[in-house]
Amino acid sequence: MKKYLLLLLLIPVYASSMENFSLPVAPADRTQMLDRVYGNICRQAHYLLGKVREYEHNPAMKLLTKSIHGEHGIRPNTGTIMGFSFLYRFGDYNSKLVGVERSTLLTEYIIPMMNYVVATYDSIPTSDGKSWNRQWQSAHWAYSLGKAAWYIGDDLPLALKDNICRIVKSEASRFYDVVPPHRVKYDTASEENAWNSQIFHVASLLMPDNPDYSKWQYLFSKWVLSSYITSNDLKSDTVISGFKISDFKGANIYDDYTLENHNIVHPDYMCAFILSMQTAVDYKMTGREVPDFLLFNIPQIYDNLKWFSLPDGGLTYPSWQDWRIFRNPDWLINHVYMAVFVHDKDAFHYVGECLECIGLMQKRNLAGNVYDEIEYAFPSTQNDLMVYLAQTWQALHYARDIDDSYTPKVGVRHFVNGKILLNKSKMFLHSLSYGNKIMFLPTVNNGDRVFDSHVGSGIGKIRLKGEDKYLTVSLKDIKIEKAPTSYKVTMVVNHGDAVEAHYEIKALEDKLEVKEVLLAMKDCTIDYLSTSEFGILNNKCWIREKGYRFLVYNNQSYRCESLSGKGFDITANEFRIDNVSFHLNRVNKTFFSKYAGAQKYNHARATDILSLNYSNTPFYFAKRKSILRIKL
Repeated sequence: MKKYLLLLLLIPVYASSMENFSLPVAPADRTQMLDRVYGNICRQAHYLLGKVREYEHNPAMKLLTKSIHGEHGIRPNTGTIMGFSFLYRFGDYNSKLVGVERSTLLTEYIIPMMNYVVATYDSIPTSDGKSWNRQWQSAHWAYSLGKAAWYIGDDLPLALKDNICRIVKSEASRFYDVVPPHRVKYDTASEENAWNSQIFHVASLLMPDNPDYSKWQYLFSKWVLSSYITSNDLKSDTVISGFKISDFKGANIYDDYTLENHNIVHPDYMCAFILSMQTAVDYKMTGREVPDFLLFNIPQIYDNLKWFSLPDGGLTYPSWQDWRIFRNPDWLINHVYMAVFVHDKDAFHYVGECLECIGLMQKRNLAGNVYDEIEYAFPSTQNDLMVYLAQTWQALHYARDIDDSYTPKVGVRHFVNGKILLNKSKMFLHSLSYGNKIMFLPTVNNGDRVFDSHVGSGIGKIRLKGEDKYLTVSLKDIKIEKAPTSYKVTMVVNHGDAVEAHYEIKALEDKLEVKEVLLAMKDCTIDYLSTSEFGILNNKCWIREKGYRFLVYNNQSYRCESLSGKGFDITANEFRIDNVSFHLNRVNKTFFSKYAGAQKYNHARATDILSLNYSNTPFYFAKRKSILRIKL
């Protein structure tokens, strides 16, 4: 008996207590919005419930992905568990919309899914032969699992709750002696630091009596602050929540509050501050004020995002978008948090745009999913959105005295560190990128933006005879002249060592004027040339597009169906695509314009290609000879 008792005392118990939480009565003027968001969550859950299946090796376990140990096998499951657990704990549950009773959601879905991810953490391998513990992103997955356990509380079996706490503590301990990384160029560490910070927060919620509680609180503050430090901050005497910012080892964002990820200035990752800031509502639900460190440099980043915003609820991408261009629903939570916890006077306007978009998108699918399945390739898309909607609903309970005095951003904005130039008017959002990616594009400032953030937009591509790759584009020289509502850029771009492209670009309120001159820098034969090239969005399912474009030239109108693959050679100097007109002045008559219809989706969108200067016939040019001149 004594031996048995001794063994029990040696077994650690993690889940002896948790932080209590509660939501206040919602403001009366937010009831309709709250009901709308909760309905969105229920429908999204209905869709995801249809994806859950029994694990073939154990009937007590369920999952909605392939059984693999990496991000695409674990994150969708832990995120979905968190979303389901929110529905189990909060709100006026609607079993008709969700598709199952509340009790069934817990016993037949949440607990079996938890059983699977808990077991495959370190006890048994997934079907690819590995467990998922202590990976690059596993702290983020453990956070979602831990937050789900916090939501469910005492309704969770004690052994399961204790195992989840053990996993959270294990993931937190990985970072006890780690210095938060810092990178500004090419691949910021801000997003990773923000999601890794979450593990300390959820550990504190689950285990407030644990001896490591003070350490978790300290590390949470430290990792959050590390995410959005600028180089200028490191030179200052700023102290936030007891931390002297100059003591940090490096920056993660530029001094103009832009950041680079995937080798581009990336608005999506500027939005990633929500990974740490989403914990603000947990502070409120546990009776605490939102701490200063959660908001450090966030208003400045958000102010930048307003310049990138479009009236369809989405963003423009001046340096290219390698993800999905229609991520509009994902940004709802950012706007709500900025309105509620930062009191940004513009944010609630964007909340309205995103909610309208979500409603229209969800109406397309009887299963309840917001995103159509052809609109994304990232497996966590659907469950991430359910979580964002859930946390939006929580935050809206604190939406009192909202300042909704929206003022649109107009005029010229130059991000010097990010090497981005914008001119925003009622008609267009013209942009120029001259950093790691060189491109320019006119985006229609409307629900239908027409132009895609096509890689190399404006510049295009050239290939020499005998080569299988396009010439590498690089910036040789640039000069920028700015006025309040316009800018003029003269720049020289090299295509390898063979061709030099000279541009004069005038971004005006109502149009974009471009002069392009191409010079051969050596004797060369070019067998493919497509410059002044723009992507034209043409999507069947997107709520702001029709699924076709009208191309009009020489008094003839041609209907370009989405994904038709149909092409048009345009020799006319004037033509129109829907309501966007093009006027060309060619010096070299050898070249023509080409409209090439897309045949398949690329980066979750259908993009036709318009080349104002096009030739796929080999031609020889001597050194320093002008290849062509065009004025748009």
